[in-house]
Amino acid sequence: MPLHVLILPSWYPNKLNPINGCFFREQAKALAKAGMRVSVISPSAVSMRNLELWRKLRKYPERYHDGEITTYQKVFLNTFPRMPYLQTKQFLLIGLKMFQQYVDENGKPDLIHAHAAIMGGRLALEISRCYGIPYVITEHSSGFARNIYKKNNWRLQKKLIASHKPGSRSAGHSDNFWNGCFRMLSRTGLRCQILSCRNFLLL
Repeated sequence: MPLHVLILPSWYPNKLNPINGCFFREQAKALAKAGMRVSVISPSAVSMRNLELWRKLRKYPERYHDGEITTYQKVFLNTFPRMPYLQTKQFLLIGLKMFQQYVDENGKPDLIHAHAAIMGGRLALEISRCYGIPYVITEHSSGFARNIYKKNNWRLQKKLIASHKPGSRSAGHSDNFWNGCFRMLSRTGLRCQILSCRNFLLL
């Protein structure tokens, strides 16, 4: 059986903006080409200042096949502008509902790959807590390393680190994520790992 991988991007291409997060889509295609069973769940927020875009995107199906990739994408209005905590809550509630639908229709994935900790990573953490599915996070922002995020985002980072206890089902994070939290690592027994490209097959 091929490895069943579910990708949770924090943003993703749509019909009207095909280059938004296009690298997530390209990675999904590369994994599928390598023989994995790959799907995507993408809760996609639209600003309330752009109601026309929201109306147009709502006309497209929320579940579609992008080649070999089964994609679930729900477009919703960001009803909590300038309120990051509630924005994240809204993202999580919609993402968890989408995941339940995904499991009902496709079964549980073997591994979750989240892109960016604040949205996709938080959703991966909640799913892992509920279903015991291991996850990997690739952090694309340098905000943690540059220490520019607010306290609530650092609390999220601590939760993601704490999930890496001995026997934890979570899998790992990218170096960008770890660069801003070396002081916390000594209490978790974890270290950054730099992976050599010689260990991977280029697709």
